[in-house]
Amino acid sequence: MMGSDGLFGDPPEQQPARATPVGRVRLRVPVRDTVRLEVLDLDALIGPDHPARAIWAYAEQVDFAAFEGRVKERVGHPGQGQTAPQLLVAFWLYAIGDGVGSAREIARLCTSAPTYRWLCRRLTVKHHALSDFCTDETLCPDDLLARHVASLSTAGLIDLDEIAQDGVKV
Repeated sequence: MMGSDGLFGDPPEQQPARATPVGRVRLRVPVRDTVRLEVLDLDALIGPDHPARAIWAYAEQVDFAAFEGRVKERVGHPGQGQTAPQLLVAFWLYAIGDGVGSAREIARLCTSAPTYRWLCRRLTVKHHALSDFCTDETLCPDDLLARHVASLSTAGLIDLDEIAQDGVKV
């Protein structure tokens, strides 16, 4: 609607400026020069018969010799080591049974959820490593996770009542 003074009418009335605060600003800032000791028994995060333990034992038995042959980083030479494929497959197997289908969500759970923390043992796992693992056809063929999920479901270690793919629950 056009006002009498121009195209958009009169400008709204401006609020009066607040008085400038006096004194030192009080902010919450991180304190990084202190030592903090934490006692955490990672093994006690999950029970002795928790399915994640069986999934980890299962993942340790998967043969990833082809993957290890492609890794360029070697002991005694420069370079950051790659995340063990056994850990990546264990994450995906547990996550699928847990109804999680997003690499970003798995990476986030590694810092907060006890089971995922137990699996990673304080190892930082980036979502790129998790998603790259599933898209690398030579490392993780399409049927690899399907076969492992079927085996674990048959053994009763994971429940497939709720499945998620790309973060969408099906």
